[in-house]
Amino acid sequence: MASKRDVTPFWKIREDAMDAEMTTCDQKVLKNFVKMGGITFGRVTSGYELPRPFYSALTAEEKALVEEK
Repeated sequence: MASKRDVTPFWKIREDAMDAEMTTCDQKVLKNFVKMGGITFGRVTSGYELPRPFYSALTAEEKALVEEK
């Protein structure tokens, strides 16, 4: 198994797309695209984060939906 030192990232991001702290990138500068399946591709023009719910915060009805049957 490869160690972390042996793994090379497969992406490069232009420096002009990064913020001053080099932590986030501007999606409009990158002009991202996505492969949606088959021969269908698309452009990414905006994005958002959707936090995952905590299992302990689910109601009994919601927990029943995610349990194995």
